[in-house]
Amino acid sequence: MQSTQPQGIWNHLYLSLIAHALTLYIRYTQAPEKTEWEVLKRLRIHAAKEHTWEEFIQELNRRPTRTSKGRRKTGAKRRTPTLDHPVAYTKAVNEKRIVDRKQKKAGIEQNKNNK
Repeated sequence: MQSTQPQGIWNHLYLSLIAHALTLYIRYTQAPEKTEWEVLKRLRIHAAKEHTWEEFIQELNRRPTRTSKGRRKTGAKRRTPTLDHPVAYTKAVNEKRIVDRKQKKAGIEQNKNNK
């Protein structure tokens, strides 16, 4: 429903209030463990497919077919903290990288001195 006329807007407000009241009633009488949003989603699905009221109630009270297994581990081994750094995990410093940086820095300084 789309309307910019005042009557259309009032109709939209009334329909949303009716839907809210209906979902609250269904939730409190049939499926108190479901949220209002879950009830509304299932109500919209069953209204679109033209199912019977009994099928809708069965769907609300349906047991889940699968349970969550939770977050699965990836299999990567965790590093244990060393005694030097008990709080944070650190990577070993690559010695070659440090030497390369020192050589580059020395090379830059030599170039500046030559100019």
